[in-house]
Amino acid sequence: MATFSSKKNEILRLFCDCTKQQQNDVLKELLVKCEPLQLRILYHELKPLLAVNFVAYLPNELVDKIFFLLDAKDLCNVAMCNSLWREKANNDAIWKKLCKDKNWIKFNDNPSISSNNETTMTANPALSILNSNLKTCRWKEIYIRAYLLNQNWNKGRYTAIHMLRGHNQRVVSLSCDADYYYRRFVDLN
Repeated sequence: MATFSSKKNEILRLFCDCTKQQQNDVLKELLVKCEPLQLRILYHELKPLLAVNFVAYLPNELVDKIFFLLDAKDLCNVAMCNSLWREKANNDAIWKKLCKDKNWIKFNDNPSISSNNETTMTANPALSILNSNLKTCRWKEIYIRAYLLNQNWNKGRYTAIHMLRGHNQRVVSLSCDADYYYRRFVDLN
């Protein structure tokens, strides 16, 4: 009586002796005979082999156009897929556009937003990713910093600084930079 191993080897030898069309026919017939659990196992084995990294095959201009259509959350998610996608998503032009869409371009003028300023970046644990060995483009850093400042303001996590005492007139505008919100008063004094 033949062992399983010898039977398997014989089947593989016969399969290799067939033409490509014959091999395809044999595979189709085998798949039809499989139970659902066996197909599920086969699917999990084949899934990584069938994954296509379209970014590697498309022209850079087309990849840039696709990535320009993504919002910040989606860009961060695709950056976690692999190093090539991270490199493509780490594009100053894309992040500058996102900053412009949010009216955060003014944050570029603030020297406290800099990849060289370690005290600013390590002061907030959420920005610790910026201190890693992986380089992040400047406009992504600006976007993250402005986003966190905006979140803190919206959630009431800020400290009021009474620098403008003596103004009894109404506030006419509110502006901000990377660290502070400013009030503008009409001062008739």
